[in-house]
Amino acid sequence: MNFQKYRQEVTDDQQQNEDDITKKLEALNTAIIKATSTWNTNTQNLSQEVGNLTKSHTQWAESLSNPGEQGALAEEGLKVMLETAGFIKGVNFSEQQSEKTDEGDFRPDVYVNTPDEGTIIIDSKAPMKLYKEAVEIDDKKLKKAKTQRACKKCA
Repeated sequence: MNFQKYRQEVTDDQQQNEDDITKKLEALNTAIIKATSTWNTNTQNLSQEVGNLTKSHTQWAESLSNPGEQGALAEEGLKVMLETAGFIKGVNFSEQQSEKTDEGDFRPDVYVNTPDEGTIIIDSKAPMKLYKEAVEIDDKKLKKAKTQRACKKCA
């Protein structure tokens, strides 16, 4: 009888061990499923963000190569900069006022009114083609030359 009792204890211990292993495997499987789901969600979100970034970059690159878009971006940037600095449209600055000069029509982007009743005229458009080429080129000498040419066009 001792042998049967011992055998039953071993069988009970073995069953308990199998039950413990089964529970741990089930918990491990649940953790793997959860991790896989999280991974898939994060990967999908990352892919979407990369796609959005690529689209945004393409739009920005196209804008930089389009003179009309360049002007609009520069004008908007100038307006935001002035307003961020506390300038008030219609008080401290005005936009797009045309004037006739001996050389033809003159339409700068902004007239900034100074406290001493002076005016600072700003035309924010700048040629971006050479600058864009300078940014994209790897050769340091050519990059410097293109950057200098772009700066001269702004002067």
